[in-house]
Amino acid sequence: MNFPVSDLTSYQELIEQQGLKSQTNIISLDKIIVDIILSEKTGFSRSQQVWCLIRQRIVDGCASVVDIDYLDVRLMPQLNRIIAENSIYDYLENQLHLSISHAFKEITIDNTSEQDKILIDIGKDH
Repeated sequence: MNFPVSDLTSYQELIEQQGLKSQTNIISLDKIIVDIILSEKTGFSRSQQVWCLIRQRIVDGCASVVDIDYLDVRLMPQLNRIIAENSIYDYLENQLHLSISHAFKEITIDNTSEQDKILIDIGKDH
């Protein structure tokens, strides 16, 4: 999906607008080298260094979202767990003074993976 900047709402903004309680847990934050499969999936160049960020979102006490993000290390070499727990959009715009013109977000619905079973509150039958 390609979201125009005028319609771009960060996770934190959405939670505040909806009046929900939220907690973000950082599962992992690692620098990785893009391989051919990840390059085809994300558009990053092969052999480029990116951050692989996996976050668990707990909304109103229920672990309901797993976010997996790939971020260009060149744009944010100092990314850390504190920044990732808060708002990456806020960090880019207000700390690094970068303008966000658009965002690509892939939203998928898949069969439950082993990682999902650990990170998301789902029924035992799934």
